[in-house]
Amino acid sequence: MGVLAPWYLAGLAALGVPLVLHLIRRTPRGQQPFSSLMFLLPSPPRLTRRSRLDQVLLLVLRLAALTLLAVAFARPFWRQAALLSLSDLPARRVAILIDTSASMRRGNLWRQAVALAERELADAGPRDDVALYAFHERVETLVGFSADRQPAEGDSRQAIRSALASLRPTWRAADLGSALAGVASELEARAERAASAADARLILISDLAEGTRLDALQGFEWPTRVTLVLRPVTGAGPTNAWLQLVRDDGEGEPSALRVRISNLASSTSDQFYVHWATPATPPGGGPGQS
Repeated sequence: MGVLAPWYLAGLAALGVPLVLHLIRRTPRGQQPFSSLMFLLPSPPRLTRRSRLDQVLLLVLRLAALTLLAVAFARPFWRQAALLSLSDLPARRVAILIDTSASMRRGNLWRQAVALAERELADAGPRDDVALYAFHERVETLVGFSADRQPAEGDSRQAIRSALASLRPTWRAADLGSALAGVASELEARAERAASAADARLILISDLAEGTRLDALQGFEWPTRVTLVLRPVTGAGPTNAWLQLVRDDGEGEPSALRVRISNLASSTSDQFYVHWATPATPPGGGPGQS
């Protein structure tokens, strides 16, 4: 047994107050009128000691009330060994979605993202079913859930660690809306097929850069069984521009590659130059286009 606030047990010392009040010496009370005292010798008042207790039941009730008050403020609790084994922990379905777009190449963002993914993997329970997804313009399943893996593939935790070690950010744009909608829908579909009430979590690891596409989330009804957990990564300093490849709406091969430069409203630079790098023309080997 333990107590959360042991200092309140010092209040048990107040139990001696009622006993002292019952046993204290008392002087005689009351006055008797008398005509004259001139023929009497002065004598001090006689003190009497009460040798026995009166109202014993009332005294016991007062002591019990003080005891309960002190113990209640001390907040006692019973220590008990944990009876829940690892096999009794609830199983969850966890999807780790990591951003591999070009913005993740900045600074140490990618190292932060890998560290967050490994931390989520370490915090997962022994019965959790964990899968790893990566997204840029599309979603890629790197390590699927246990129902999609072959027994020869081994432990999913080790497979995810190996995939994280070889994974690198790309030079592509980020379509965050499609990635979230796709993985959330898959988690919901798996829960319906398995008829399971297990907790489904979607862990997003991204820098949430400006310019990422979120159109797919417009009108998308988020599944009630899926919980979204954000794990953002941040750089040392803000950036103010990004590139986006512009596709032709017509059919056939495009006549030329085009990119769009987007700039933040709070940026201080407004002049940018784009150079096409080819094996014959290294970067910066031309005037470029503003």
